[in-house]
Amino acid sequence: MTQDDSILLAPVVIRQLLMRSAAALLTVAAALREVPTHGWSTAAVSAGAVACGLSPAAHGLAPSGPIELVRYFSQRCDLQMLAHLHSQQEAMRPLEVQNRLVLAMQTRLRMIEPYVHSWPQALALRALPSNLAESLADAHALTGLFLDLCGEEVRAPVSPVADEKIKRLALP
Repeated sequence: MTQDDSILLAPVVIRQLLMRSAAALLTVAAALREVPTHGWSTAAVSAGAVACGLSPAAHGLAPSGPIELVRYFSQRCDLQMLAHLHSQQEAMRPLEVQNRLVLAMQTRLRMIEPYVHSWPQALALRALPSNLAESLADAHALTGLFLDLCGEEVRAPVSPVADEKIKRLALP
């Protein structure tokens, strides 16, 4: 895969990141550094705004509240995982498909490690009814990334009726 392919692998993630204003993006990025202190909360977004030289009321740059912080982190991790695994492409090629999948999942899970103590709060935000549609769309996009990172062998049909949608549903 080329660098151009990696852009095609994550169109939803990239589009969502580009749609944010620069101030909102900087505020949410700064707020991520506040998560260990304030958790996945409006207080973290306010502290991020202050760190950017803005008023604490600038947490309104994230109109959906702390879920935007969780989504930003997840989308950033998805892009970092893509970049890391593309750099490891030659080492991954001889692995069996299931081992490539395990490697991709482990890589993605390690990115959560700095936030492991507050991650249940992030998951609770994702599970709120008002956030569920976006959370499911993000999970669907992530499973697509996993499938794409596993290589072309994944595209071979498992059975005549099994297509990519069924394969995505089969991922944990």
